[in-house]
Amino acid sequence: MVLLNLSASFTVVAETEEPRPVTHFLIDASGSMKEEIPRAKQVIAARSELLGSSDWKAFTYFGGKSEFNDHPVGCQDEVVVSSPVPRDADNLDFPRLGGSQDKTSIGQGLIAVLENLSANSSIVLITDGSEECNSDFL
Repeated sequence: MVLLNLSASFTVVAETEEPRPVTHFLIDASGSMKEEIPRAKQVIAARSELLGSSDWKAFTYFGGKSEFNDHPVGCQDEVVVSSPVPRDADNLDFPRLGGSQDKTSIGQGLIAVLENLSANSSIVLITDGSEECNSDFL
């Protein structure tokens, strides 16, 4: 299992309230992660304990089946970024894992989260590293 922690730092131009820190957990839900789910949950729990009391977290999945679709997951399928919740919220609910016809695009997941990233945010990527869509994300 690969654990990658990315942080973003932005300069706020307007005089506004500092955005709430958000840790985005970007989680591989492809079929190859089946045996890794218990370890992934341990990593998420441990990392969540390190968050400050005012920090928020968000769980975004890629490579898994949507509850609304049964078609195979493709390389260009949209990755839906979840809304942040308070640090103490317990809403970790893995989707149906992908299968043999589904593709795992780590890059699509990263792009989706990066497009929604705010100041004081970080990304924790949890994956087995099996990129199937030739994404150039590093």
